[in-house]
Amino acid sequence: MTTWMDGETAGRRSDALTMAVALGLFAVISALFLLGHTPADGVGFLYVLPVGLVAVQMGWRWGVGVAALCFGSYVVWTIRHDIEMSLVGYATRGVVLFSIGGALGWVAARGRTAGDETERWFAMANIMLATATVDGTFTRVNPAWQRALGWTPAELMSKPYVEFIHPDDVAPTFAAAAVLLEGSSQVVDFENRYAAKDGSWRWLLWSSYSDGGQVYAMAHDITDRKQLEAEREELLARVEAMARTDVLTGLPNRRAWDEELRRELARAVRHDHALAVVILDLDRFKAFNDTHGHQAGDILLGEIGNLWRTQLRVSDFVARYGGEEFAALLPACPPDEAIAAVERLRLAIPGAQTCSAGVAYWDGEENPETLIGRADTALYDAKRAGRDRTVTAV
Repeated sequence: MTTWMDGETAGRRSDALTMAVALGLFAVISALFLLGHTPADGVGFLYVLPVGLVAVQMGWRWGVGVAALCFGSYVVWTIRHDIEMSLVGYATRGVVLFSIGGALGWVAARGRTAGDETERWFAMANIMLATATVDGTFTRVNPAWQRALGWTPAELMSKPYVEFIHPDDVAPTFAAAAVLLEGSSQVVDFENRYAAKDGSWRWLLWSSYSDGGQVYAMAHDITDRKQLEAEREELLARVEAMARTDVLTGLPNRRAWDEELRRELARAVRHDHALAVVILDLDRFKAFNDTHGHQAGDILLGEIGNLWRTQLRVSDFVARYGGEEFAALLPACPPDEAIAAVERLRLAIPGAQTCSAGVAYWDGEENPETLIGRADTALYDAKRAGRDRTVTAV
């Protein structure tokens, strides 16, 4: 709004200057008549100069008004000096003056109205509008910039716009600007962050156009949308993590185990390394629950989950397979190291509770179901052999 009002003030000053110049021309032409010029020498037609000037600057009404003044002065001059002038002569001069005042004024008024509307739209638009040089300096910005970022137009235009851009976004911004300089007429849906006057960073979504000499750009503040997107992604990540985590033990659940087993088998194929699968089951856990209660059983499972996470390598993977049953993946682990890892798990169980385990080594070809089946069979062999032990599948 301020920009539009400043433009309106400048327009009034320009109108006053135009009227002053027109009056000066009128006075000079009238003075020429006083020097004794006659209608035949055409001095009267010089009145088209002030008429045209006023019409172009101030519109057809003012143009016709000045035309009437000039025509009236011409008529008065001919009458007072007893100069004979035919009706055709008067008509010719009148038509010329009034046509110039009306036609030029109408055309100019339409152009000025369009310009005023453009200026008003530029000033009042909620979209951030700007023009810039191809070397990276704003030449004009509308008030929406100050509403969004806090910087005044003068502050934004006082230095290269790269100084307002987030350091991580400078290179992508230069790349987008280079596209415009290389001959492409537009870059749309480009995002970067701009510094606000309060020290925060605001995300802007740009559409920029170039005519080869100047860049025309409009931007939307999408900070709120980016914040919502980040919160949504964080929520989805938490939900996904919850969907793959056993609530009681904090370990990955059966779904996560199935996914990790297939990924680890694919890695074993690519890198040609060994893979051990372990199935572990708490011995006589039903009797523990019957004796101590299900709440105590849940507490025991939670303690086991906390302890077992600290007993394996970073590359290993342990999950709650279901009930009191657990499963572990030991990639690139020789048999003696795999057995040692399983024993660490069995010994890390609180109290007098024991655990049986079955270990199967992948043969390089079998599918996940067959591999787990062999480990499960080894587990039941350990149960039948008296529990509290580890058996390796044949």
